[in-house]
Formats: sequence, structure tokens, C-alpha cells
Amino acid sequence: MNLVWVFYLIGALENFLLIFGGVFGISVTTIFLCCIFMGMSSEDEKAHFIKVSKGGAICAAVSLPFLLFLPSQETAYTMLAAYGVEEIISSERVQAVGGKSLELIEQFLDEKLKAE
Repeated sequence: MNLVWVFYLIGALENFLLIFGGVFGISVTTIFLCCIFMGMSSEDEKAHFIKVSKGGAICAAVSLPFLLFLPSQETAYTMLAAYGVEEIISSERVQAVGGKSLELIEQFLDEKLKAE
């Protein structure tokens, strides 16, 4: 049942990236527009634009690490597959089968070389 939640969260990952991307884009646009309008406004309006710009900067600063460090859906599935392969390889049962297979192949090759 835990694997179901992993697949669900990986699917939701794209939505989180879209949300944080939107927040970051809106924040940067807000800061840019406030800087433009600040030059054309009175002192009272400048204080308001500075306050809005600070809020935009905080939102951008919070959303940027999420944008940078959340993996894409494809990367998350690749990481999950790599973890699964690692778990399978580290299994003693798989290693025992691999050892027996190698012995069988060596034995077969020795017999074929002796027959020639």
C-alpha cells in the first residue's frame, strides 16, 4: 500500500512545481512592476509599493528553493526505479541465484572447451 502513495505523490509533484513556478513568476512580476511604479508615485504610494515588493521578495525567496530542488516527474520515477533495482540486487536470494548461474555458465564453458 505504501507504493501507491509514492506513485500518487510523484504524480502530484508536477502540480507542486506548477504552483511554485506560478508563485515565483507572479512574485517577480510584482516586484518588477512595483519598481516601475515607484518612480512615478508620491511618498505615500512609494511606502505601499515597498511593502508589496518586500512581500513579493519573500514569496519568491520561499518558492525558489522548491523550484530548484523538487525533481521532475521523470526524475522521480527514475530515482524510484534505481532504488528498486538496488534493493533487488542487495537481496541475498538474488545474489545466490547469480552465483549459481555463474557457476553453471563456467561449468558449461569448461565442458565445451574440453570437447573441442
